[in-house]
Amino acid sequence: MEKPPRFRRLTGSNRTIVPGTQLTFRRKQSGEAHLAKVTGDSRIELSDGQRFKSPSAAAAAATGRGPYDGWTAWALDDGTLLDVLRQSLLDTVAEQPSSGGSAADVSAARHARLKDARRQADADTPITFTVRDLLGWWGASRRGYLISEQTASELTNHGLSTVPDFAAVGIDDRVTLTGPSLDTENMDEETAEPEAAVGVAAGPQVLRGPPRRAARGP
Repeated sequence: MEKPPRFRRLTGSNRTIVPGTQLTFRRKQSGEAHLAKVTGDSRIELSDGQRFKSPSAAAAAATGRGPYDGWTAWALDDGTLLDVLRQSLLDTVAEQPSSGGSAADVSAARHARLKDARRQADADTPITFTVRDLLGWWGASRRGYLISEQTASELTNHGLSTVPDFAAVGIDDRVTLTGPSLDTENMDEETAEPEAAVGVAAGPQVLRGPPRRAARGP
């Protein structure tokens, strides 16, 4: 199973991100810039001293609004987005030798499909298909808690989501795979509650968006 690329794992696998690395979240239209740095324990520390475990939590706290996809918000000094480093990490994991078998083949094929889906979403030509077809990428013909959680987790890893939420519609209803949300600073934004900061027990390993409703049956 593909492992969620938490920020801590990214910092531990990429020599580009080391303690003291500067990060910038620049708002596209106003040009407003929020600064942060990577700490020795792989947190993101804002200029006011707040420290967070995830890019999304840090982005929401920096602006006082949100929610944001922090992976596409924060960038290195050379302009490289954290999302680019995350996708590189996923590629590296997918390319590692496996023990073989059909499960490994299915996982590799799914990784390639998800990469292609992200490319198409970024090109404004997103894939639209049924929830049943989506679950088929995970070798499932029915929807349950575990397969829904795995599907949501791996979609999140690739910066993807479904519209409408695949867990909230019928299994033969159609959904569209979309990429990260845009920075909508000129639109009405709700004040976001930041994710757990340092000292608060860690939650699930996946960077989540708004809560999803419980999955419906097939």
